[in-house]
Amino acid sequence: MDVIIAIQFGVRHTSNAYIIKYDKPKECEEFNVVFDTKSNTHFPRMSQTTPTVALFDDKGTILSYGFEAELQNKQFDNAINHLLFREFIWDLFCLEETVPENLIAVNGKQMKSIDVVTAVLDHMISHIKTKSGLQSLSFESKYVLTLPTGACKDSMAFMREAAVKAGCSSRNIEIVEEAKAVLQFCLHNKQEERIDDRSSSKFVVVECEG
Repeated sequence: MDVIIAIQFGVRHTSNAYIIKYDKPKECEEFNVVFDTKSNTHFPRMSQTTPTVALFDDKGTILSYGFEAELQNKQFDNAINHLLFREFIWDLFCLEETVPENLIAVNGKQMKSIDVVTAVLDHMISHIKTKSGLQSLSFESKYVLTLPTGACKDSMAFMREAAVKAGCSSRNIEIVEEAKAVLQFCLHNKQEERIDDRSSSKFVVVECEG
């Protein structure tokens, strides 16, 4: 059995998917681990996406992510000894030509960028495995991680380093920009459905970040 875990870190929202591939050819199951919106009145109880927001304590330990991070931050009454990073993917990969060494939290405090992303990856992978029941199974996971289209030049190396620090095997990590991931999916489906190449199929990928 092979398991592929995919995490999409969007500028505003994060989502995930995982595929279980069994030993028999072409037998696989695809799932999403949904997120509890924590009774946010603007959303249904469960959501396919969660805000790209991470909350840390003053020692650099991640406390929560997404809807839960926003709720917990309110419960702490925006305490100055906690670090809330909101939409930090933009600051990491889209704001400058290279990944910044530090990220600035909402309260102005700083934390090393690599430590933030490593903790977030570890938190997300654990969340997916726990909620899906994969935690109790013995297998070697493969990981697909996305970056915003047009991310800075050292973003892939940075994300790979963070993933390895989060416990992922380097040989089992694939990092791809979002638009390219969509295109690869379209091309893969074309092969799976055996569409005749003579049909001159063309794909146009339009990325709408919401």
